[in-house]
Amino acid sequence: MPDPSDTDPLTIRHFILYEALLKTPVFEGFKNLCKAVGDDVIKYSEYDFWYYRFLSGKRDFHYDRSNDAKPIEFSDLPSVVLNKIVENLDVKNRFNLRKVSHSLRQAIDQQKMNLELIEIEIQHNSVSIGIDNFLNEYFGDFMKDAENDWRILLKSLRNVKEFRVEIDASFEPFFNKSIDKIRTSEVYISTARSKEALEILEFFEPEILTHVEMKSRTSGNIDFLFEMEQFKKAQYMSIDDLGTTDFAYIDRFFHFKGFDITLPAIRAEDLLKIRDAMVKFAEFHTCYLFFNAEYDQDEIGEELGAELNDRSYVLKVPAAQPNTFVEVIIDSEFVLFSKIF
Repeated sequence: MPDPSDTDPLTIRHFILYEALLKTPVFEGFKNLCKAVGDDVIKYSEYDFWYYRFLSGKRDFHYDRSNDAKPIEFSDLPSVVLNKIVENLDVKNRFNLRKVSHSLRQAIDQQKMNLELIEIEIQHNSVSIGIDNFLNEYFGDFMKDAENDWRILLKSLRNVKEFRVEIDASFEPFFNKSIDKIRTSEVYISTARSKEALEILEFFEPEILTHVEMKSRTSGNIDFLFEMEQFKKAQYMSIDDLGTTDFAYIDRFFHFKGFDITLPAIRAEDLLKIRDAMVKFAEFHTCYLFFNAEYDQDEIGEELGAELNDRSYVLKVPAAQPNTFVEVIIDSEFVLFSKIF
């Protein structure tokens, strides 16, 4: 196999011949070459010409193409046509076309994408990036490719409905000050420590963020969350697996339509305060409470005047809105508040 680190045209053609003799699929061979010598050494159209010439048995490495008719390339098409082509490409073909056609990169980057789902999982020796139904996985020496593809993705992104982040290693190469705020309505973040989850949340545009779910394997202080714009603007907040919420902050949750939190301990007067807030605020619909300390379900249920129904205590009171009730379910492991219409 020729050494592709030498970018002399004849050496490059020997490399193409090698791939043609192996009958490596043309685009796969082109990607192999680009990984070895870089993306800017040869155009895909040039690779394609020599590949099929060698494949047909023609081995003249010094063939002069100057007298050949100039082939029509994508870049020769009117911009309105190029934009229409790019607009109809799926994510995978968009990425592939951007890599093989330098002349089309500008058109591709200018066409911002609206996506349903982006997922990124960062481990110590691997990264996976999922975009709708397209998944790329990177290992070892290809981690730099992951960083480059990630930058391209965010540069081309307009909005994404759902964004999922799972991190078990340094995320600085992927989430740093060089990226713009990510526009998504739903974000799900899983990290090793709660501090990291809060740092990741800051990269999301608060004005369109509605759903936030965060969890960490090691919980810590989350008081900083309550000062963040992402917390103030969201409609749903699930942080019961992130850390313990001091009940002193409970008033700050009453603007949500729903939230899940973990409190240090259960107290009847605290439950009544949440119940009264749900009675009062029309948009407050649901709330799950979990507790660090064990509690006596019967004692709490009886103190609230709730009725025993199967294994849970249930309390119903009218809400301020017509034909609406607030239901409180006191289970042995959680307390659920729901607005019943």
